[in-house]
Amino acid sequence: MALKRTDISEYIIHFLRRQDIKDLPFVYELGGQMWFAEDNNTASMTEMECLFNIVSEGGLRGSFSFRRGKATIYGFEPAICFTEMPIVNLLEYRNVRRNTYRVSNYGIAIRKNEFFKRGGRPVIYGLSANNNFEFDESSNDNSSFRIIKDSILPIKEQYRYVAFQLGEKKEIDWTHEREWRIIGQDEIWINDELYLDGLHLFDVDDFSEVILIVKSKTEALALERHVRTIQEGGYTPFGEFSSKIKFLVLDLALKEFNGGKVKSIEDLSEAAFYTFKYTPLEQERIETLHKVLDFCRSEAKRLGEEYLKKHRDSGFCGWCNIVSVDTDNPTVRYLFENDMVFVYNGQYALKDIFNLAPHAQSLDYKSFLAQKICEILNTQYEDIFYVVSHDD
Repeated sequence: MALKRTDISEYIIHFLRRQDIKDLPFVYELGGQMWFAEDNNTASMTEMECLFNIVSEGGLRGSFSFRRGKATIYGFEPAICFTEMPIVNLLEYRNVRRNTYRVSNYGIAIRKNEFFKRGGRPVIYGLSANNNFEFDESSNDNSSFRIIKDSILPIKEQYRYVAFQLGEKKEIDWTHEREWRIIGQDEIWINDELYLDGLHLFDVDDFSEVILIVKSKTEALALERHVRTIQEGGYTPFGEFSSKIKFLVLDLALKEFNGGKVKSIEDLSEAAFYTFKYTPLEQERIETLHKVLDFCRSEAKRLGEEYLKKHRDSGFCGWCNIVSVDTDNPTVRYLFENDMVFVYNGQYALKDIFNLAPHAQSLDYKSFLAQKICEILNTQYEDIFYVVSHDD
């Protein structure tokens, strides 16, 4: 039986920080493409915006973690970094550094044993020789990167190396970070044409649990809503979106940390985590909703027949949907739970609302019907719907 340790955690944490554009080289190569520092779209993001982006992209991008224009990840492979410090120690570290370009209130935690199975390993702090070893310049055309001669440290292990030096005028000691790293091994699509090597987090087969760390309950509410709309959409570029995602709120957790007995994520109570809850739709409202929907279907049939008698089915083809983005609304929750909507791009679109109407391809026809039926829904039931359309 493994000994319960109090100085480390079962979880490792990737903490988020603001990107200081001055750390990036003027131009650098990543993912087979040349990048200009001024064009780095993540450089201007806040930590919360980064979290939203990580969720949307499905994981963490690998990077060379540039400082003052030089890569701090050695070798040719971008990596993703975590710390195994208990969260209390990480928060103390944040308070000491007081630099959001290095560590902040925001992060992502996963189980260390699962990270190990994916290939993650502790870093190597220093070598038996000093840090003045020779670099391999022959295989590196970019002065921003650091490539150690393979005879000193194999190329495939260089991503793990962290400089370490004690007892000198310039001490280098990052051992307090208890860092772990992994080479980017998954495709993280940052747009329709370009992907970077990274680490998938949210596929059901990746990690049994992912904990998103934010400062406030308000931030957790917004982030949970973003995650939920992706989960309920049922499709992502990387696979089926995991439902085992938790939202750790530091403002709530600090109450337990300040007691002195809780140090790690696994010791926190459920009170430190945000969970989405809503009041179910009352039976009277359910009955009213179904009556209005039935009326809308019959009206769509009548209006559609009248329209096609007066107008030809011509013009652009396309589609129209009646949607709501009020995902926390009890009506929307009821519609989703009863398979009466489909979800895409955070929008909850009504199913089968036009199934009695005559079929036609014209976008003008579909827009006319959708606007009329949407108006009925908003006036006779609840003003939470609007129309979206797109030509083919």
